[in-house]
Amino acid sequence: MNTARFCHTATDLRYGKVLFAGGGVNGGGVSISSAELYDPAFFTITTSALSNGSITGIAVEGKYLTGTTATLTAVPAENYVFTGWTGAASGTDNPLSVLMDRDKTIGATFVVGVEVLAGGQVPTGSAVVWRGPLTLTMQTVFPNGAILYTLDGSAPSLGSTLYTGPLTLDHSCSVRAVAYSSDFSSQMQSPPLAVVIVPMLTTTTAGGAGLQVGTSLEGLVEDGFRLTLTGEFGKQYEILASADLVNWIQAGTLTNVYGTSQFTDGDATNQSRRFYRAAVLNQ
Repeated sequence: MNTARFCHTATDLRYGKVLFAGGGVNGGGVSISSAELYDPAFFTITTSALSNGSITGIAVEGKYLTGTTATLTAVPAENYVFTGWTGAASGTDNPLSVLMDRDKTIGATFVVGVEVLAGGQVPTGSAVVWRGPLTLTMQTVFPNGAILYTLDGSAPSLGSTLYTGPLTLDHSCSVRAVAYSSDFSSQMQSPPLAVVIVPMLTTTTAGGAGLQVGTSLEGLVEDGFRLTLTGEFGKQYEILASADLVNWIQAGTLTNVYGTSQFTDGDATNQSRRFYRAAVLNQ
C-alpha cells in the first residue's frame, strides 16, 4: 500500500484483493478520503490438453494466492484408469496437493483399462475390416489381472471365455472384453469392436494365370476394385468382368512384366457385384 492508514474500511474482493477506503493517518489527526486496492501476488494453474479424463478442484480461473496449496483430483472417463501426473507435477498421488510458488501447467495421463488390438494395432474406431484371418490380442493395466471375452456381442462376465493368448479369427464377429484386478475387486470393460472378415479370394484360369484379392491394399478401394494377377512373365493378359458369370466384357488389359501385376477396375464402384477372370492374349 502507498498510504499507511487506520480506522479505515476494508472490502474483500476476488482473488485475495482488498479495497481499503477512508481512515486516518498520523495518529488519527489527519483523515483521508482516498481508496487503495491491495493486490497480493498470486499464481495460476493451467491444465494441458487432456483426453479420456479430467482434472477437478482447480479454483476459478486457476488463480491462487502465493504460498497456498491447491488440491487437484484426476477423474478418468468410464473404463479408463489414471496412471500419473505430467507437467509441473509427477507421481500417482490422487488427490494431489500442489504448493503454489509459481505458475504451473499440470496434466494427467489416462489409459484404457482393457484393450483389444487387431493385427497388433489399436483400432481407430468401433469396427475393423480385415482381409483374411485376423489375430486379436488383449491387454489390461491391472497387474496380474484376468481378461474374459465374448465374440457374439454379449456383455462379458466371470462366466465368459478366459483370454490366455492371441486369437485367430476367420469369421466376422463382435468382440467385447472385461478385465478384473488380481483380487477381482475392480473391473473395466472394453467398448464393443465389430470385426468384419473379408475372405481372401483366389482364382486360376485355364491359361495358368491366377487372380487374387489377399491383402488390405486390395479389394474395393477409392478408385475401384483392385486385384493381383500372377502368371507367366512378359505375357499380356485380358481381364474380363461379369455381373452374372454368363456375359463377360473386357475390363482392361495388362502386361505381366514381373510375374505379378496389379489391376484396378475403375468401373467396379458402379456395380452391385462383379466377377473376374483372366485370359492370355495372342496365345
